[in-house]
Amino acid sequence: MGTLPKEQFLGQRGDRRLEFQMQDWSQWRQTLAQAVDVGRHMGMSDRDIAQKAEAIGDFLANNVDPQNPEQRILKELWEVADERQQQELARLIIDVVSKGH
Repeated sequence: MGTLPKEQFLGQRGDRRLEFQMQDWSQWRQTLAQAVDVGRHMGMSDRDIAQKAEAIGDFLANNVDPQNPEQRILKELWEVADERQQQELARLIIDVVSKGH
């Protein structure tokens, strides 16, 4: 298993948002797949991984500007979803990146 690519989080106080430097969709998916794989190797269940993914989804939706159209769509879906729908979206994203689609 390789190391995760280095991403930059540029944090500023106040009303500024974080900039997540990963503009390529396939690189973003690969990074998520590696994170899921790391969680599984650490003994996390899929349910635990999905719960962490929900927390990360909340953080990203509130603090990170999307860098490509796919990330923008995910952000918009996340923002309109209720809690149950966000849980399902997190599980679907995990399934997609885990299966390499």
